Amino acid sequence: MRKSEEQYLKRFLKSAGYNPERIDDGADPPDAVISLNGKRIGMEITEFYSDAPHKGSKGSERQAKQKEWRNLQSEINNELRRKLPSYSLFVLLTFKKPNNELPSRNQYRRFAEEIAETVKKEIAENPKEIRREIHSFPPEFSLIQSYLHCIKLRKSCREDSICDSISHRWGSIGMNQGALISTVEPKIESLNKAGWTGLSEKWLLIISGHELAQQIDPCDELVETKLNSYSELNQKLAGSKFDKVFIHRYNFPAIFIFENNQWRKV
Repeated sequence: MRKSEEQYLKRFLKSAGYNPERIDDGADPPDAVISLNGKRIGMEITEFYSDAPHKGSKGSERQAKQKEWRNLQSEINNELRRKLPSYSLFVLLTFKKPNNELPSRNQYRRFAEEIAETVKKEIAENPKEIRREIHSFPPEFSLIQSYLHCIKLRKSCREDSICDSISHRWGSIGMNQGALISTVEPKIESLNKAGWTGLSEKWLLIISGHELAQQIDPCDELVETKLNSYSELNQKLAGSKFDKVFIHRYNFPAIFIFENNQWRKV
């Protein structure tokens, strides 16, 4: 087991609340064998990358979207500083349109104003509790109603101003069925190798790490909905010999499990 795999595994076990009696190197595959509640469980560990080659993928799409986002991000930053100069905020936006479609350039200012007004109103109602998710928007704010699934707020690491890095990770572009299938298919094929014999259960751990190309959506509800809509992926997992499949998201930490033909948050 490589050092990175060991770190991924230990972090996952701690986050998921598993306390194994021991952890041994596997035959590669699996990467590790954990002894847990009297069972010997084989664990294969892999990293998710949104640009993993898959049918219909477009290598330049993410870069183009990020360039658009940087322009809009600047507009939003300026508007938040103007309306909320005394707050240090981290604001994360989750878009709901296909491929995270953004407003047109001539709508940037209005879009930024609607976000700033919504955030200002939320903070005014409860100034002591900054950390929250906003899913409902005022009816007069038609742009954010049309484009946004949610706004996440929390205190920024910076104390002197609104954080410059209002962050949109392009999770919806990152988490797509094709890239996930490309991630799991080699692992499913590896189940026929000898190292898996004699084990009580077989688990697959997929890491959605900190790199931009590893990002999936930050909103838990949206992740569950998307994962459960990926029929081709789920048919492959259900037909495999993996007893459990996990996705461990590092940014906005959460673990999602595929079990009994369904995805859910742990």
